[in-house]
Amino acid sequence: MSLPDFVSRPVVDEDWWAGYLGPVQVLYYGPRVTQQGFDRYLGYLTQELDALTPGQRQPIFYECPSPTLMPNEHRQRVAKVLADRRERMRRGVAGYVMVTESLLVRSMVQTVFFFARPPYPTAVEAKPLAGFRALQKYVPELNADAVCGQYVAAKAAFAKRAATVSAA
Repeated sequence: MSLPDFVSRPVVDEDWWAGYLGPVQVLYYGPRVTQQGFDRYLGYLTQELDALTPGQRQPIFYECPSPTLMPNEHRQRVAKVLADRRERMRRGVAGYVMVTESLLVRSMVQTVFFFARPPYPTAVEAKPLAGFRALQKYVPELNADAVCGQYVAAKAAFAKRAATVSAA
């Protein structure tokens, strides 16, 4: 089992997954992403950002559940992908929310957003429901509670898959 059928365009890797829950692009980035997994993640991210169209109003939800210490080289590569697509994102992203329970990571991301404000609305939250409710401010037709319920179910399916793979 990978992800439930209600996740459209799913991509599942060793410790990250992505897809769409209704209009929301969701990305989950776990604490044990290998170099090969990161390369696949960066390829996915690049492809999805390149597909943004002006006026699309794409809401993006990104969860990093634990204080993942992404190597500096990875951070630089992600930063380059984002910088190279800044204008495309300005025209196509309705809002971006990062969710992490780590106060340290939330504080760091909020500081980065303060000094280098992205050209689209952003929020940093501790819990998924708060993240989806923040996105709802940018996309009022979004049913945050319903989408969060789907997200929690998809995350549980991914965790079950990961536990099965680890046990094998």
